[in-house]
Amino acid sequence: MTEEENRSFEHWDRWHEEGLYEEFTSAIDSIADLPKLQAVHIRISDRCHGDPNYDYCWESGTELISTRLQTLEAVFRSIEARVAQKKADNGVEITTVTSLAIQNLQNNPLPDFIASDTFQSVAKNLTDLRLLVAEECNESGPDHDLGCEERRAFEPWLQNALLPVFANQLTTLHLAFNEYWGVTPGYFDGKGLVFPNLKTLTLGQYVIGHHDQFDWVLAQHSLETLRLDQCEIVTYLNFLHKSSTNEGQLAEWNVPTHDWIRYPEWSFGFGERETAFMFPGTWEAVFDNIRTQLPNLVDLRMENQDRRQGHAFNRADRMRCTLSCLRYITLDTGLLSSPWIAARVHGGDGPGDMAFGNNDPAVVPLAERDQNQYVPKATLDRVKETFEGDSRAFNDLVRSVETRRAQRGLYTLA
Repeated sequence: MTEEENRSFEHWDRWHEEGLYEEFTSAIDSIADLPKLQAVHIRISDRCHGDPNYDYCWESGTELISTRLQTLEAVFRSIEARVAQKKADNGVEITTVTSLAIQNLQNNPLPDFIASDTFQSVAKNLTDLRLLVAEECNESGPDHDLGCEERRAFEPWLQNALLPVFANQLTTLHLAFNEYWGVTPGYFDGKGLVFPNLKTLTLGQYVIGHHDQFDWVLAQHSLETLRLDQCEIVTYLNFLHKSSTNEGQLAEWNVPTHDWIRYPEWSFGFGERETAFMFPGTWEAVFDNIRTQLPNLVDLRMENQDRRQGHAFNRADRMRCTLSCLRYITLDTGLLSSPWIAARVHGGDGPGDMAFGNNDPAVVPLAERDQNQYVPKATLDRVKETFEGDSRAFNDLVRSVETRRAQRGLYTLA
């Protein structure tokens, strides 16, 4: 196949429609011929299509649900084939695949796949699971992206169906998304998830928006390593209405609003079809809870950086442990190109002020509502407000972790 032909999506038709792509699947089948293999890393395109009836603007280079699923099925079949073997042809003992990474797993529930004998046969041997989740992207704006059904359905399915399959055996778990996740439009609070043997947990771009949303992490008392990669606390949130009498996104997405303070109409310069909230949670409380409720923790990493620099899915072991001004974030579902707005960093690592409407919680008079309502007129700086408490709790936590490391004869945190 020439390079020009290889770029044509038309050559994927048989793979999409019939599941036939001999050159590709035969290469995957060779997994069964690797007797010493213990870890498999599947990397799929981060550009994907969800609902085939949805009007996507991003056509070029995307991959459909069907071909992505067929790739997963082919890999799992090949791993399963190894399970049935005890020795290779040359007499070498066949190892068990215990580590699996799926990079750009689409945020589409796959109930039939995880219920299959092939999946179950492979899953029962896995002790190390790493998932980086990709989502549909529509270049016309986040209003369409946030409205995708998969954005609401996947996180509950991940929590209630997929992760429980591995709960009793996992020692390492890495959960990361290409978009911020956990609060909305999907919700993930981890309730009911217990991993009795979990030693290492890494979370990527997880957002905390409720006081109890981190409790599921604190419940994993066996944890020795915790890595928080670009994890945030959302402080201010704005949602759109479809009409003045319809809750719009809040109702459609079934957004939990407990722990949130609701502002009056026209606050922050937002219009009549918008509703603003504030979540008063702090990293001080999270750090204190980690210190007191995870007694076996001897390795803590926390890193927040400019999202353009990417996340640490393939380099989590090299993360630093720092307290960044980017640890708080705001959400405005009507903004382009991303509804998630990080602090504006001034002079390196901050502190930085936040962007949320006109940054003034005061109600804007009716006559002024259309005059520069989104231009910041005041300063919001959650980092400055919480600096003393967050710093104290962070330092206490780091000292506690380093004391435990010293007691165990481990090296000092980098």
